[in-house]
Amino acid sequence: MSRYANGEREVLLDSTDFQEVFLMADQANQVTEGFFDPFFKGQYDPTGIVKGWAIEKIFNQRLRPLLTDPLVAGVALNGGGDIQAAVANDSELTWMTGIENPRHPGYLIGKYPLTNAALATSGVNKRGEHIKRVASPLIQVTIVDYSLTIADTWATAGMAAGTKRFLELIKKHQLTGVLIDAKIGEISFEKGQVHHAQTI
Repeated sequence: MSRYANGEREVLLDSTDFQEVFLMADQANQVTEGFFDPFFKGQYDPTGIVKGWAIEKIFNQRLRPLLTDPLVAGVALNGGGDIQAAVANDSELTWMTGIENPRHPGYLIGKYPLTNAALATSGVNKRGEHIKRVASPLIQVTIVDYSLTIADTWATAGMAAGTKRFLELIKKHQLTGVLIDAKIGEISFEKGQVHHAQTI
């Protein structure tokens, strides 16, 4: 990615991994109506999608195949708080995944039971302002999806879009998760259906 950002366009021919990331970032930009922007720094930087992609790829290559072992009930991989999980077909295991309250670190605003799904969170609490975004009191977005790459993309795009615009995208794309707005509190949503805000 740094080679491409420095103008070395031939890297698109040299690396199949980079080709995959480049295409995903372009598709993410289109699907999110530009709120996922791999050029948000003025040069190419699709890091908002790469972490989820890398975790999911390792998970599918190294961990998911373990589910063929009858002794393995489930597998999960956590990378910086973003999680991809799966369970065996005959397993009753559920991965209970907590969402940290950005105003009160160490405390949870809720839990999501994951079986064959992924969860990604983006916000300003841990890393400060690191995303080019619309002025908004939105401070954290968590997305649940079958794919961590998709969840990571929408969490990043949600922070960039701000609360008002992201609520429209949630309904349009039937997203599931929770967002935290500094003014109106917690808003949960499931398959595009937005629930009432809860003050945190």
